[in-house]
Amino acid sequence: RMSVGPLEASEFLEARESHRSRYFNRVAGTDPDDRSLYDVVIQTDRIDRKEMVNQVLEAMPHNESDFRQEHHPVGISEIQQINLN
Repeated sequence: RMSVGPLEASEFLEARESHRSRYFNRVAGTDPDDRSLYDVVIQTDRIDRKEMVNQVLEAMPHNESDFRQEHHPVGISEIQQINLN
């Protein structure tokens, strides 16, 4: 998509990750790679989109009231209606 070779792509990604880490540290004072910061970590390189959604749904609270109590902007029913096509 960017019409670059493997070396340029690698350098671009390294620079992007370095910038992201510095920004995250400056704004939040933490490391974005610290898995303890996240409720769910999904290795997206190993599964398809449908399995990703299933893993997210499994990690969510089991009922609407528990979900709403955690101050999320949408409910479980809205997320389950996501179009996977």
